[in-house]
Amino acid sequence: IRETTRSILHDETTVVFRELLTAQKTDINNLLRQSLTSKSTMSRTTTPTPAVPAILPSSTITSTSSTSDVKQQHVLKLARFGQLNQAFEFALSASDLNLVLYLCENVRPTELFSIQPCPLQTPVLLSLIQQLAADLNTHQELKYSYLHEALVCIDLPHPSVRDYLQTVLIDLCKKLNTYIQANPSTTMAKRFQLLLMASQSLVQKIVQQRATPIIQTSSSSK
Repeated sequence: IRETTRSILHDETTVVFRELLTAQKTDINNLLRQSLTSKSTMSRTTTPTPAVPAILPSSTITSTSSTSDVKQQHVLKLARFGQLNQAFEFALSASDLNLVLYLCENVRPTELFSIQPCPLQTPVLLSLIQQLAADLNTHQELKYSYLHEALVCIDLPHPSVRDYLQTVLIDLCKKLNTYIQANPSTTMAKRFQLLLMASQSLVQKIVQQRATPIIQTSSSSK
């Protein structure tokens, strides 16, 4: 009887323990699921949505590039048809130094300034000098060639542009001197030194031309 009772109790105890273990496992799984669910919900609510970067419309970029291409084609067409003054005047008035450089790269300075008389009118020529001298740190060979040829072609006796000419030349001297002092040992500094000397000589000639009429008047009055 005792053995039978023990066997029955053992079986019942085993069943009870199994039921308890199963219930505990179920409770633990439920708790884990609730914990994971709450964490995912919190991460969704607290994590900020990444900002989408602003993208320029492709039409704007295309429009800008196409406008530049149209201008380049226009000045190149004018130059090929021999309308050199109109080509440079258009490029210089566009407020776009890249367009001016593009035209200079496609028109050799030796060929341009070998034409007599100079195909560029004096105001256009002075504007070209002014814009090319704005930044002497880029396209140095091209700018040197154009500035050298332009200084040779300047018409000093032209009284209507004498004041403007002197202003442009003085500004050119300042830009050349600044570059030479900043880069004294470079090859371009030596070449720019020649341009500086030529520009200073032209300024002195302008000053002398202005003083000459005064001297003649004073001598004639005596």
